[in-house]
Amino acid sequence: MRKMVRDIIGEIREAGGSDVRVSEGGNHTRVHFMTPRGSPACMLIHRGTNVSKRHAGMLRSQMRRKMRDAVDSVERNLHGFDSEASAR
Repeated sequence: MRKMVRDIIGEIREAGGSDVRVSEGGNHTRVHFMTPRGSPACMLIHRGTNVSKRHAGMLRSQMRRKMRDAVDSVERNLHGFDSEASAR
């Protein structure tokens, strides 16, 4: 589990994320970070006994999606697309 968390932190930093914090609970580990555009994000990792390569791949995919969605939402706000939805 520690190796996976270290790998995730490394990938977040490589993707341009910053301010990475890790908090551990009884059943989950949370990785809090700032996306390249400055919005906060969090990944929730289940602390099960079986951690497969597939699970690590799913976490990497989740991290990439969070980074991409943060960039997309900022670009939509800059172009005014969200202002139409909020007016409704």
